[in-house]
Amino acid sequence: MFLPEKFSPKPTKDSVYFGIDLGTTYTLVATVDSSEVNIDNITQIPVKFISYKQISPIKHGGEIVDEKVASIIAVSDGKPFCGSKLYELKGHEEFVRNQNIFYHWKLDLGIDRHPLYPDAVSKELDIPAKVAGKVLNFCRIGFTKSKETRLYNAVITVPASFQMNQRKDVIEASALANIELSNQMLIDEPNAAFIGYFNSLSQAEKENFLLKGGKAKKVLVFDIGGGTCDLSILEISYSPSKGLLIGNKAISRYNDLGGQDIDMIIAEDILYPLFLRKFNLKDDMPFKELSEIILPQLATIGEQLKIGICNLIGAKYPSIDLSNADLGNTVFTLENRSLFYKGQEYKFPPLNITASQFEAIISKLFQIRGYALKFQDKFIRSVNVTINEILDKANLNKLEIDIILPVGGSSGNPILVSKLSEIFTKSKFWIPYAPDKLVAEGAAIYSFFYYRFGKSLINPISSETIGIETKGKTFYPLIERGKELPVKVSMPHFKMQAPMQKEIIVPVCLNDINHIVQEIKIPLETLYIGNETVMINAKLDANKVMSIEVFIDKDPILNYKLENPFFFGSLSKEQVKFVQISDELDKARRTKDNNAQKRLMLSLLNQYYEIKNYHEMARLAEEYLKKFDSNNDNVLNYSYIGNSHIGRKEAAKKALEKAIQVNPGETAYRFNYSILIEELEGAQAALDYLLSLSDSLKKDSSLRCKIVILKDRLGINSESEASEIASEYEKSPSSFSKFDVENLLQRIHNVAGMNFTRQQTEVEKNRENKVLIATSTPKIID
Repeated sequence: MFLPEKFSPKPTKDSVYFGIDLGTTYTLVATVDSSEVNIDNITQIPVKFISYKQISPIKHGGEIVDEKVASIIAVSDGKPFCGSKLYELKGHEEFVRNQNIFYHWKLDLGIDRHPLYPDAVSKELDIPAKVAGKVLNFCRIGFTKSKETRLYNAVITVPASFQMNQRKDVIEASALANIELSNQMLIDEPNAAFIGYFNSLSQAEKENFLLKGGKAKKVLVFDIGGGTCDLSILEISYSPSKGLLIGNKAISRYNDLGGQDIDMIIAEDILYPLFLRKFNLKDDMPFKELSEIILPQLATIGEQLKIGICNLIGAKYPSIDLSNADLGNTVFTLENRSLFYKGQEYKFPPLNITASQFEAIISKLFQIRGYALKFQDKFIRSVNVTINEILDKANLNKLEIDIILPVGGSSGNPILVSKLSEIFTKSKFWIPYAPDKLVAEGAAIYSFFYYRFGKSLINPISSETIGIETKGKTFYPLIERGKELPVKVSMPHFKMQAPMQKEIIVPVCLNDINHIVQEIKIPLETLYIGNETVMINAKLDANKVMSIEVFIDKDPILNYKLENPFFFGSLSKEQVKFVQISDELDKARRTKDNNAQKRLMLSLLNQYYEIKNYHEMARLAEEYLKKFDSNNDNVLNYSYIGNSHIGRKEAAKKALEKAIQVNPGETAYRFNYSILIEELEGAQAALDYLLSLSDSLKKDSSLRCKIVILKDRLGINSESEASEIASEYEKSPSSFSKFDVENLLQRIHNVAGMNFTRQQTEVEKNRENKVLIATSTPKIID
């Protein structure tokens, strides 16, 4: 394995070393037994995988023994179950997700809400870290054959882009599972995968790779599993004194893209329309039933179609180049599949998918603008964009990448690999025999070298740039991406904006000011004259936990370890507020405080509107109408907005018409109805509808704007009307709604031939006056 010339083992507990791939879909445990390793001639480390007995909780469900353990926990009759026999229970009417069955919880790690799963049958399963702990505990007991015996020498893999709270949740899960903790018990998944693949090479292949050409090799590891897509660019070299050198050049942003998304696209694009058409159903069924019962079952069938067509393409066309493949005539057929809904079995006819259909689905993942799922609150970031971002981070171009290593359970998809080969035309592709096992295998090897010899094969780096917002809405970087950890920085020349300030605001952000990690408000007990130096020291440790110190002329005013309760900075300021309200609503539900529930549901519906989360808006509106007041016109309107944006037009139209019936004088509903008419009958019909309304309704600013926009769309001169509206906004911006400002006034100003400038609110001005003024650049502390 190209160790340094001089190294020696250190005392460890037990002789077995563990690598655990805690995956979204499956968990695998690999081991290295030191008694089986020839210390004098380490060319290839022998790795074994542990097999587990996995039992179904349902009658006649059976059992299996397999190395792959589905990362699913279910509870039946008070007894917990884990593993692959639970897979068939997705969408089962007796098993409700996040209540008595838990899957895809890995994507929730790092969200610090207690409980995140308020409907869980047990408090032992109400947050994702606890669910992860149950999966790890199942694996530990399966090996030790004991509920009490601790597991030592374990390394657990995480996506390279996992940030501090996500990693802390994995460590917490390990503690709950009685796995011994250590300072470096986590390894990034792409790095582990490279170690696993490198281990599988012969000594001659290793030497050829490392020594040929006399330069460091650049490897892009493309790790796509069931729920995450993780890219890492590694620089690999060898030094006789230091051994194998693996350096991180860059890691990608967090991207929750995986095989489950492909399954859902098949369900949404192919199977759901077939389900409605075949059984003569309308798409106005309750959204909760669609998302929790129907779609999970269809996604399971979609996965079976995906696996079948991938295997068929791979067998028929073994090359990664599919440019000459006859995809249209490559057809996979799946038979004897049913969906169960409201006590009825819906038997599908034989289901066919062609390779060309599948190729069109995979192409959605590569669309530059990304792809939004229809019935889930999820936007898929483009694989192309992710690749371009990581190349930019590493300051490399595509031609400088020597090796592409596709790994993870979804990397066996031949269409996906073929599309990667179209991007990296000059790179060599390493195609693993078992790409879904490499991460666990590499983790076990890393564990062996770390615990046995004290040698870390690779050190972590910062994945994103962390900084603060300063005066003028400027992003000031504290710790740049790509820095080897731990790292410290000191910025000694900030200033306050005014004398006698009573508060300083330090908004900590990720990459730019639009994605807040945490807004730290520091009250000042001492009154300062305003020209003092404000110094910030920041540190990011090897576990990617950040701490900040703030001084004013050497007076310490803050010593703070950043505990981000809002999912490692991927949320906007509006989304942060949504998380806070959601947490309060969970508490109100637990205490059965109906008045608080009603109030918070209305607040949360507004926040869903602010962050454009239309799927959850439709679901929550449905819950409110069913639980409290079916004639609440405001909630009916939210139901319209949510269902309309996710394509459920029949459900949307029904809700909006009822809202107008309940409150015909509300102009917002009339505005929305004009949109509905325009979609169904065209712009002229929508204009006629608005013009037919009473004069009192037509005085509303939004309706006035909409009338002008429709006239302009139809070629009717409306410049004078637009100019009048634009002038009113310049004189009195407060008389226009936030919706007008964000959605209509830009177009009105265009029609009027005027420039549009958004006016700043008083709240925004007040906050802007409390952030710091930056007067220096950061420096690294050695």
